[in-house]
Amino acid sequence: MLGSEFVRFLDKDYELILPTQKECDIAELPEVKQYIKKGIDLVINCAAISNIDYCEKNPKQAVKTNFLGPANLLKICQQKNVPLMHFGSTQDKDLINVYAVTKYLSVKLFNKKIYKKFFVFRTDLLFGGGKHKDKNFVGFLLKSLKTGHRIELTNNRYSSPTYIKDLIDFCWKKYQNKQFGIYEVGNQGRVTRWQLANEIANILGKKHKFFINNNFKEIAPRVKDSSIKTKHLRSYKLALKEYIHESYL
Repeated sequence: MLGSEFVRFLDKDYELILPTQKECDIAELPEVKQYIKKGIDLVINCAAISNIDYCEKNPKQAVKTNFLGPANLLKICQQKNVPLMHFGSTQDKDLINVYAVTKYLSVKLFNKKIYKKFFVFRTDLLFGGGKHKDKNFVGFLLKSLKTGHRIELTNNRYSSPTYIKDLIDFCWKKYQNKQFGIYEVGNQGRVTRWQLANEIANILGKKHKFFINNNFKEIAPRVKDSSIKTKHLRSYKLALKEYIHESYL
């Protein structure tokens, strides 16, 4: 979802090198070496396994993709003097599952004393990409509303919904200004899944009664609060309304 949006954002102005996962598995150092060459302006790493339960069931794969992959990219970027952009997660605030640990460790790789040319953005609950690309909660909810079926949602875990267009705009400004570093960035707001669903229904003008269920059987324990306090971006409500009107109405 994020990678596709970057392609749309950059395609007109840049020559893009877009290897598929089969062509370049970032967990394999020789494959990374084939693609990162001197003279490249920037490497953007959007590769990640973000399904928390999948990571819990497949810890080795999660470590390879979410930690070893970024480590390989950073190593070669440093050797070739190429800036690297990486995306972390505020789900790493509490290291209670495999996903959180791998994302936490991926951010810890970046140290200005070793290599300065990096941008790391820790973010949360991404939405965007439209009907075909949005596989996260907002996309799921928008599709579920069409069915009219009973929808049960948690109301005890907090997030900051983040619109990928706003995120990319912020990231690109940091790149253009060469403001290297680690940032925590997301749209303003702190909501539960239940609260977010009601906001979506209000935007659509649909009356829907969502049911609270805080006892879902999940494989991995969940972080209680991954919300973002920084105010780099606009309100999630404004971004969500724009996204739904542009992509779904």
